[in-house]
Amino acid sequence: MKTIDLNRIRKALPDRAEVSLVKYNGSQIGKGSPAIRVVCYPSLSEKDFELCKQWQREIIGEDNILEFYTETTGGEWFVFLKRVPMEFKNAKDEDVNSFVNMDLVENGKIKRK
Repeated sequence: MKTIDLNRIRKALPDRAEVSLVKYNGSQIGKGSPAIRVVCYPSLSEKDFELCKQWQREIIGEDNILEFYTETTGGEWFVFLKRVPMEFKNAKDEDVNSFVNMDLVENGKIKRK
């Protein structure tokens, strides 16, 4: 099983970049394929964007990535992951909640009703 350290991905990007673990179906976050979403404002140059994608390939593993998807180069992109067992280290509460599409975790603990 591949372990992906989300902090390594965050550190490989500019400080202004936001990284989150999501499920995405092309029009709606919360459903669909597992992905890592990166939002960077202001946008990266095409050269810097390609460099960041290469770093992400090295951290995630080329064989675990389906594709990169972006509509605006270097501003927001998704790294679609293959549907294979993976472990995520250093996931924030927001990562877990957006991935399962519900408020499941708060302050690092599972919410109880």
